Amino acid sequence: MFRTIKDIQDKISTSNRVDTTYIHPVASQEKIAKLITAYSNGNGGDIILGIKDDGVTLSIKKFAFNLNIENITRVD
Repeated sequence: MFRTIKDIQDKISTSNRVDTTYIHPVASQEKIAKLITAYSNGNGGDIILGIKDDGVTLSIKKFAFNLNIENITRVD
């Protein structure tokens, strides 16, 4: 199921963490690939990039998030 921008904004504004992982730019591509695999093999969920989650608050980071999707989806 695709999320709208409003769905994502609502999730962030309510600090909803149910079946959701927020990724701050310090996450490795390996970690992101494992999360994608876990959600794909489970009941699904959302991975939202560029949001810092300290376990209490969610905050939007205002700097570039570089992600190489080919490295994450590559099968060796």
